[in-house]
Amino acid sequence: MSSQSSALFDKNTLKKELYVDDKSLICKLLEEFNRQLQEVDKLASCVDTEDDIRSFIAQHTHRLKASSQAIGARQLAKCLLKLDEDSSSNPGEMRAVFRVFQLLIIPTQKAIAAEIANLKG
Repeated sequence: MSSQSSALFDKNTLKKELYVDDKSLICKLLEEFNRQLQEVDKLASCVDTEDDIRSFIAQHTHRLKASSQAIGARQLAKCLLKLDEDSSSNPGEMRAVFRVFQLLIIPTQKAIAAEIANLKG
């Protein structure tokens, strides 16, 4: 795993969270998380206005932030935390953080997919 990938995704976080090293279970959870990211990416691509961003934050960030933290998607979790905390502040900053969130989705998915492939050997 490259240093960029490890900055996006810590493959050991989920093992620590589960207190187990069951490769099959970890693969299933990582695959489900990647499916969630794919759905969220589609929804995020439809967001246009500041009100849309606030609505997206209200509907999706809390759950995704928690699962990102549990999975080990570090940068995504940090970005979602910032969105959650700053959704009522400066609209320009909120839009910029939302854009960073969107830009993190695909590289995070790729880092997780690489770990799934590694686990499946």
